[in-house]
Parts: sequence; structure tokens; C-alpha cells
Amino acid sequence: MEVRKVQITGGSTYTVSLSKEWTTETGIEAGQELAFYPDGDTLIAASPIANEARTTLSIEDASLQELESQIVTLYVNGFDEIAFEADRIATDQRRVIRSTAQTLTGFEVSTETETRIVLQDFLDASELSIHDTVMQMRLLSLSMLEDATEALFEEQPGTAEEISERDDEVDRLWHVTSRLFRSVLRAPRVAASTDLGNESYFDYRTCARQIERIADHTVKIASHSDELETLPENIREPFAALKNESHEVVENAMDAFLVDHCHPCVLRR
Repeated sequence: MEVRKVQITGGSTYTVSLSKEWTTETGIEAGQELAFYPDGDTLIAASPIANEARTTLSIEDASLQELESQIVTLYVNGFDEIAFEADRIATDQRRVIRSTAQTLTGFEVSTETETRIVLQDFLDASELSIHDTVMQMRLLSLSMLEDATEALFEEQPGTAEEISERDDEVDRLWHVTSRLFRSVLRAPRVAASTDLGNESYFDYRTCARQIERIADHTVKIASHSDELETLPENIREPFAALKNESHEVVENAMDAFLVDHCHPCVLRR
């Protein structure tokens, strides 16, 4: 930690000198502009120009599962461009790259040759709302829970596949939430473009993680609607009570979260 003394120049301008060691390490030069982002009692200095995060991966011997995992991980960690290279990219590798990109908001194939495929993010993170994303996850997961339990009561086969497809949408929104959270940590300008602080972003991501787990468990519940021919009469009533109670727990928890984060944008539902 370094302590710097605030000085006044010209009778009205407050100035603070920057450490030469720090400016050398970060490549800051005389005449260069810096943007300052206030966050409570903290002032963050950063370049006003966003630097895109890029990486290149050799996938010569990469398995399909490794490839999918790498794409999702790099997306969540905020990479804007991912290049895949090999002497010859296999057909199944191409298929995995394309199919995985389609599940990630903003990612598209921008370049494709026999030896190279490039995924690029065409969506500005500052244009996305973490509040709206989490609220959409909430609506989706609870509607999935309602339909999955109803399928057990009404003995509706084939529900599991439809619920699973909606779970894919919840997963997509979960990845968006994680990417937004990471982008705020890496780029103060993103947080400055909203009225939410870093702590609020963390809390939203924590809520999103629990909602995503609800959706996953709902898929398991839905799978039983195909396995069971009929729901035994002696468990119908207690099962219905548990369904209502679980739904109420989630609703009350989310409402409490929104009240705790009382803010104009989070009070919209």
C-alpha cells in the first residue's frame, strides 16, 4: 500500500501524484487520459478505453467435452474473442464449437477456415441488465417447477423433455449473469454504466446460482413423470403441500432480496 498526499494547485484544483513504479508497470505515460470511477469511499483509476480479452487455443488433441468446457469457461470469464487452431479441425470439433456458441448469448462464429475458427462476442455487456436477467431466471425456474409437479398429478408423459429444454434457457441466462459479474470486476466502466455496485452484482450472481439449481432439480422431478404410471393417492396431498411451500419459499426469498437491495431498477418486477 502506498499513501499519497492530496495537494492543491491553482487555488482550486486537488491533485494526487501517481507512483512511478505503478505507472511504469501499467504503461501509463504523460498526457494519457485516465477515467476515475467512484465506488463508495473508493476511487478506481482505469483506462477509458476498454481492452478486449482475446485468446488462442490449440485443439489438436482436445476432446469434445474439454472443448465445450473451455468455451463456456472463457465466455464466463469475459473473453471477447476465442480462436481455435489445429492442422485440420475435425468435423465433430466444429459441431461442438458451433453448438456451444449457440447456447451463449452474444457469441457467434466470425471466422472459419480448415485450420482456424474464431468465436467473437458481438454484445456489449453494458447493454445488459443483471437484474432483468435474474428476474427472467426466476420466472422460468418457477414455471418449470409448477409444470413439472403438475405433470406428476395429471400423469402427463413427455414433460421431461420440454422441461429440460427450458432448463437449457436457464443455463444460458446463468452464464450471462456470471459473465456480467466478471465484467464488472474486470472493467469499472461496466459497473459505472449502471446504478449497481460490485456488492450488488455479487448478490445477484449468488441468487442466480440458487435459481439455476432449482431449475436443475426441477428437471429431476419432471423425469419421474415419465417413470411413474400414477401418483399414489396417499402422497398426493402432502406432495401438493410441499410444492406450494417450496414455491412460496423462493418467492419470499427473492422478495426479501429485492427489498434489501432497494433501488429504482430492482423494484421493477
